[in-house]
Amino acid sequence: MRTLNILVLVCVMLAASQAREKTKCEIDHAITDADLEDLRNKNLTEKLSCFAKCALGANESINSEGEINVSKLNQAVNRWIKLTEEENANLNKCLKTLSPIKSCSDVRHIVTCVENRKVQHLHT
Repeated sequence: MRTLNILVLVCVMLAASQAREKTKCEIDHAITDADLEDLRNKNLTEKLSCFAKCALGANESINSEGEINVSKLNQAVNRWIKLTEEENANLNKCLKTLSPIKSCSDVRHIVTCVENRKVQHLHT
């Protein structure tokens, strides 16, 4: 599940961006080093989904209404994996079809878009 790895990397790097000073999202969601290890091991619990939603908000990939900033999210993904032009187009197309990310579990919809970036979405 390479996409979960990408989400893990984005969240972990956001968390680590302050030289291991805990981020606001880590503090707000009581994220421990053990939780980050779970995330690295692809165990996306509800607690970690909430942390991911917070981290995506912190880097402005989603706004306070849960609306996705496709450009910011695409930039975050491209920091960790280099997408082809076609993959970028497919990812953007999928992200634009998503409803706002209102709940922690909605983060999985973003994961699905990243996972399916190589597949043309026909429903749009």
